[in-house]
Amino acid sequence: MRGLLNEQTEVVHRLEDDPAKLTDCGALDYTVDPVTTVVDVGDATENGSAEKCGRCFEDGPRGY
Repeated sequence: MRGLLNEQTEVVHRLEDDPAKLTDCGALDYTVDPVTTVVDVGDATENGSAEKCGRCFEDGPRGY
């Protein structure tokens, strides 16, 4: 599954299909010039260098 890595916070968000929104949770909607990269969620979180967003993924540690 593809996700969007916020390189400043090292959090992977679910990539939204709607071009008006970047992420499923909306966390990056109002961020000025976010530094992001499209990544494979499994690869990005496998070695612990990034974690999943709890608002985008049920198994992520950062929820509401």
